[in-house]
Amino acid sequence: MDHKPMRSRADLLSQVRSASDAGALPAERLHATRRRALVTWKATRGRRPARRLVAAFATAALLAAGLLLLPRRPALTYVVGPGAAAGQLGTWIAAEREETPLRFSEGTVVTLASGSRARVTQADAEGASLLLERGAVRARVVHASPSTRWSVHAGPFKVAVVGTEFDLAWDPDRDRLDVALHEGRVVVSGPLLGDGRTLVPGERLHVSISENRSELSRGELVETPPSAAAISPAVTSPAMAGPPPAASEAGPAAAAPQPAPPPAPPAHERQREAMAAPGWRPFVAQGRYREAMAAVEREGFERVLAGASASDLLELADAARHSGEFQRARAALLRARRLGARGRSAFVLGKLAADHLGVPGDAIPWFQTYLDEEPGGGLAEQALGRLIELRQRRGDAAGARAAAALYLQRHPGGAYTSLAQAVAAP
Repeated sequence: MDHKPMRSRADLLSQVRSASDAGALPAERLHATRRRALVTWKATRGRRPARRLVAAFATAALLAAGLLLLPRRPALTYVVGPGAAAGQLGTWIAAEREETPLRFSEGTVVTLASGSRARVTQADAEGASLLLERGAVRARVVHASPSTRWSVHAGPFKVAVVGTEFDLAWDPDRDRLDVALHEGRVVVSGPLLGDGRTLVPGERLHVSISENRSELSRGELVETPPSAAAISPAVTSPAMAGPPPAASEAGPAAAAPQPAPPPAPPAHERQREAMAAPGWRPFVAQGRYREAMAAVEREGFERVLAGASASDLLELADAARHSGEFQRARAALLRARRLGARGRSAFVLGKLAADHLGVPGDAIPWFQTYLDEEPGGGLAEQALGRLIELRQRRGDAAGARAAAALYLQRHPGGAYTSLAQAVAAP
């Protein structure tokens, strides 16, 4: 505290008031401030009529007491779904077949699109933090006070929110983020965004880590709560795509009798057709992954695997993942690593093992390999967070605590902070 001489009673009041402004400080600190203020007053002003000093001190005490008794706003609470079930911090919320709203006590509403999965990781009087694992959300955040502080985390990205309305979609399989701002202001930070990108109403941000590009554009915004594909078709996960319509749903033409298919051509004609058909790479470039995999089948998967370069194999792995062919994606990634691929290939192998192939124990060394190869990479925070989860799930308490401590050191305030703090606590 500043001990410069006080020239008036106002200085004394100001000094005591500043000590109590920080949100109801402990009583002993407030008493100490009072004592120092009184000593300084006596030393600089000499003997003054006692009634003036008593009046000043009494006024300051009353002011401080009033500040200490100011009511504090309670931490936010929330309810989930149409049934308004009480929400619990850290619990995963899956919107399986329909949109699921999260309604917060101060008026904020966050709507999870069908096929999305998220959890509230932190909530206090100023706001809350939401971790979106996959899918899309629409948020209408209430600006309750100047200290309002909300954030949404999606993979390695963070969207810092004041009072605003926006749509956000995250596809972890394709490492793609889309944010569309309706009103207010948000700041998006993460890979490829430098010090962060501020969006104004009407702007839409698209980031693709796998394609190493980010785009800011303007355009018509979604007017209704989104489905998982509402912001951009590019962010729809294959796992969310429905099955093809049954014949009875395809219309009258589909129900009409069809002529028998022609006999299959001889083997040499099929081989000639396969050679004449477009290769699989153009389909990948256009995001037509199922067609890319069909082209790979025509050429022969093992043949493509043996003849492709490391970069082509990484594209093949992406096409296989987005088509739901996870074992083939794994095969392409392993082959790419034998040819020298590093970094992201290890991370994707970890995701495949943990999220699609049912072998989470195999994911741990892959996430660790990614961190060893790219400790400062764009996926490092997510890899370390996944290590905390997986080690804790396998009962490796020491390993989980070590990962949590490292996470808190490298990524304070990140998406997995609440989990890391809970695991690292003695």
